[in-house]
Amino acid sequence: MGVIPFPSRSSGPDFSAAWQAEQNGHLDAAIEMYEELLWEHKDHRAAINLGNIEYSRKEYAKAGAYFRRACELAPTYSLAYYNWGNALDELGRKLEAAAAYRQAINLDPRQGDAHYNLAQILMRLDQPRRALLHWRAYLRTDRTSVYADHARGVVKNILK
Repeated sequence: MGVIPFPSRSSGPDFSAAWQAEQNGHLDAAIEMYEELLWEHKDHRAAINLGNIEYSRKEYAKAGAYFRRACELAPTYSLAYYNWGNALDELGRKLEAAAAYRQAINLDPRQGDAHYNLAQILMRLDQPRRALLHWRAYLRTDRTSVYADHARGVVKNILK
């Protein structure tokens, strides 16, 4: 599951201008505005959106640095940890990604995508029984998507 952007509806005028520039494809202008919001105003929303831009460019190290900064600025915002976990996972840093997903889950146990991604990492680490807990938690948040079908199949295989 991919990164989740910070929505514009909870934003102030400066953030709205950066968001609008990003949505209109003016990434250089958006990046400049987000950078100012991040470094001068310590706006975690800007860090998240900068991370999303870099993630979409497959610049996972840069994205991870922005998501980590968002976690520092908003330590109770679960989606920042989820996005950071995604960047770390793309970099092959499975244990660190797992820790970020666990923190997202600690902050919001209903964060289904974090459960799903953590379960996938635990499977890659050959820990299917530990993954089972997170597959089941994910299935409590999503029962109908293609991801839910995948999770049900994995659970069935683990329980064989």
